Amino acid sequence: MSKTAANYICPAEAFQILKRAGTMGTPVYIYGFAGFGKTELVRQFFGSRKYLYFSCKNSDPDLSTIPNKQTGKRRINVVIDDLQMMYTPDNKERVIDLAMRDDVWLILISRSRELSWFSRIYMERSFETIEEELLQFDTSQTKEYLSKYNITASDDMLGKLSHITNGNVYFLSGIAHQLPDGGRVTEKIYQSVRKIYDRYLEFVIMPDWPRSLLDFMLQISVVDEFDRETAEFVTANPYVSQILNEAFETGNFIIQKGDRYKIRPLVLDFLRKKAEESFGTINMNDYAYNAGLYYELHDDIPHALRLYEKSGKIGRIHELLVRNSRRNPSNSYYYDLRKYYLKLPKSEIIGDPIMMSGMSMMYSMIMEPENSEYWYGQLQSYADKALGIRKREAYGRILYLDISLPHRGSSSTAKILAKIPSYMLDYGIRLPEFSITSNMPSVMNSGKDFCEWSRSDTEIFKKSGNLLQEILGRYGKGIASISLGESYYEKGEDSRLTLPLLNQGLLDAEHGGVMESVFSAIGIMCRIHLSNGDLKAASDLIDGFETRCVEQNEPSLLPNVRSLKLRIAMYDGNQTAINRWLKKAPNENKEFFIMERYRYLTKIRAYLASDELTAARSLIDKLYYYAEKYERHYILMELSLLRSIIQYRSGSQNYTEQLLSGLKVICSYRFTRIISREGIAIYPLLKAIRDEAVRTEGIDPEWFRKVYLEAEEMAIHYPLYLKPQNTGLLNFSEHAIAVLRLQAEGLTMQQIADHENMKLETVRYHAKMNYKKLNVAGKTDAVLAARNLGLI
Repeated sequence: MSKTAANYICPAEAFQILKRAGTMGTPVYIYGFAGFGKTELVRQFFGSRKYLYFSCKNSDPDLSTIPNKQTGKRRINVVIDDLQMMYTPDNKERVIDLAMRDDVWLILISRSRELSWFSRIYMERSFETIEEELLQFDTSQTKEYLSKYNITASDDMLGKLSHITNGNVYFLSGIAHQLPDGGRVTEKIYQSVRKIYDRYLEFVIMPDWPRSLLDFMLQISVVDEFDRETAEFVTANPYVSQILNEAFETGNFIIQKGDRYKIRPLVLDFLRKKAEESFGTINMNDYAYNAGLYYELHDDIPHALRLYEKSGKIGRIHELLVRNSRRNPSNSYYYDLRKYYLKLPKSEIIGDPIMMSGMSMMYSMIMEPENSEYWYGQLQSYADKALGIRKREAYGRILYLDISLPHRGSSSTAKILAKIPSYMLDYGIRLPEFSITSNMPSVMNSGKDFCEWSRSDTEIFKKSGNLLQEILGRYGKGIASISLGESYYEKGEDSRLTLPLLNQGLLDAEHGGVMESVFSAIGIMCRIHLSNGDLKAASDLIDGFETRCVEQNEPSLLPNVRSLKLRIAMYDGNQTAINRWLKKAPNENKEFFIMERYRYLTKIRAYLASDELTAARSLIDKLYYYAEKYERHYILMELSLLRSIIQYRSGSQNYTEQLLSGLKVICSYRFTRIISREGIAIYPLLKAIRDEAVRTEGIDPEWFRKVYLEAEEMAIHYPLYLKPQNTGLLNFSEHAIAVLRLQAEGLTMQQIADHENMKLETVRYHAKMNYKKLNVAGKTDAVLAARNLGLI
C-alpha cells in the first residue's frame, strides 16, 4: 500500500454506511468528483477480504466473468468503478441484473450524481448512497491528513484548502508530494499544486467530456454562477438543458442549488485559463459582453460592470455609473463600485451634476467626508453658474445631499426639510426619490439618526407628518406614523398605543409606498412582540416578510431581513442559526462598510452568543469610531450596553462605569426598550448596580426601576438569549440538521428524501445517527432535544 493510501482518513459516516449495507447485502452507490477517495474508501473497507473489481475507465469491462447466481453460496462482493463511463447497453443491463441479485453485494462508484439509465432500478431495489459531501474533508480532517506527513498550515491556508478544494484528497496528496520531508504549506506550494491539478484536469478528466460540453463550460466560465436563462443568453446556445443533463451524467463538477448552477472553484479557475487559449481573447470578450448585457438588463449593476470591464467595453461602464448615481443610496452599489468611480478622470465628472452628486455620496459612504465635501462644493459651484433645467437639477441634487449625506448627521435635517416645499413651489426644483430608512428595520436608527426628534415626537408628528410625505413622495408614505409608533415603543409605552400607529403606517406604506418603509414597520412590530414575550408572533411575522421579499424581488432588503430573523432566533438560543449566519456575515476585518451597520451590530451579538469576546470587542471599536464621527447617537447607546456586557463577562469591574455612563445618556431620551431588549444578557449587570444607579446624577430612579422590571421580564421570557452554548461538540452535519428540522415540521422520511433530494436510506441513516447523538429513542424526543440545544 502506498503512503498516500495508508494515510487516507476513512470518513466515519461513509464507512458505517458500507458496514451496514454489507451486513444486509444492500447495493451501494458512491458518487463524487475525481480525487475524493471513492475507490480508496472501498479498498480500505474491504482490507484483505476478497472482492471482484471492474473499472470502466479505459473500456467497458467484461462483466460476464461474474459467476451466475448460485443458491446457498456466500455473497459475491462486486465493485464497479467509473460507472459514468459505461456505454454498452449489454453491460448496463448486466449492472441492473447484478443489483437485483441477493447473492451479490454490489458497490458502484461514479463521478456522476445520477445516471439516467440506472435511475429505474431505484423503483425496484433499495439502495444506500454515499454522497460526495460525506467524502469531503473538513478543516480538521484536512489538518489531520497533512499532519500525517508532518505538514502544517495556517488557519487561513486551511480555510482556503477547505473552501477551494472541499478537502479533495488528490489535491492534498499533491501537497504531500511537494513536501516529502514535511514543512509548512506556503502560498508558493499551494500555487504549485494548483498547476499540477490543472494538468490533471486537462489530461485526465476533461478528455472524457464530450466536445459540446467542453465548449459550453469554457464559454460559461465568464460568470461565477448561472441559471439556464443566463447560460442561453451568454452562450447563444438553445440547447443548454441538454448540455446540463450531459454534464450531470459525465461528472459531479457542476453544483446545483435550486435553479442556480456553479462550477467547482478549482475547475472554474482552470476553465478560465483555458478559455482564451481555446476560443481566443476576442471571442471570450464577446461572451463577457453578453453576460454583462444580461446582468444590466436584470439591474445587477456590479456584475454587469465587472463583465463589461473584462470585455473591454469601457463606454458602458460610465453609463452604468451614472445610472447608479441616480439610485436611492440604500439600493445603490456605491461601495461595490467604488473602484470604478475612483478610476474616473475629473473631466468626466465635472459638468455632470448626477456624477458630482454620486461622488459626494460615495465618499461619504466610504468614510471620507473631506472628499465628499469637495464634490459637494464642486456641485454647488456648478449650480451657481448653470442655467435653466441644469440649474434646477443641480439644486435638486444639493438639497438631496443636504438631507441624505451620512456624515452630516441629522441636527439640521428638520430645518432643511421645512425649506424644501418653498424651493419646489417657487423654483420648480424636484428632489430625486430616496428613502430615509436605508433598508433598516427602524426609522429612528435608519439612514440618519433621529433620536433627537424623539424628544418632541408628538409635536413633530403633528407638524411634519404631511410634509414628509410631500417631500419624499412614495418613500414618505406611512413614515410619520411608523416613526411615532417607534418612538413610543422605545419609551416603553404599551403596545395598545404603539401597534395602531404602526399598523396605520404599514397600511399606508403598502398602498402606494415602498417595501423599505414596510420593513421598518415590520421590524418594530417584531420588537414589540418580543417585548411582549411572543417569540412565535415575531418569528412568523419576519418569516412571512422574508417570503414576500423573495417573491417580489427585493434583494436589497434580504440581508437585513435575515439579520433581524437571526436576532429573533437568538432569543431562543438557536446556536445553529447563529453559526449558519456567521458563515455569510460581512467580514469587518476585510473591509468596513457603514451600510452594513445593522449586520455588524447583529454580528456583535452573535459573537457574544458564541463566547468570542475579543472579536466582539474589536468590532465594537470599529463601529464606535464610525458612530461618533457620523453622529449616530442610537448606535453609540447600543454599543455602550454591549461593551459593558463584554466587560462583565470578561471579569472586568470597568463595566459599572461604562454602564452607568451609557444609562445617563439613554435616560436623557427616556428610552427603556433599547436596554430591556438585551434581557438576560444585561439583567445581571442592572441587578449588580441598581443601588448605585438610583443614586447617580442624571439617572431618574423611576425610569431605572421601569428599565429594571422590563429587563427582568425579558430575562424570564428568554433565558437562552446570548448565552454561549457548546452544541458544536455534537458535530451534526448540515444534512443531519436538515433531517431534524424537517422532522420538526412533520414531514415523513420519504417526504424529507424528496425535499432534500436524498435517497430514503440516507435520510433514515441520518435520523438514526441523530437519535444516537441526542441519546433519545425516537423522532418526538429528538426534535425536543434539538430545540433545547438550539440545533433547530
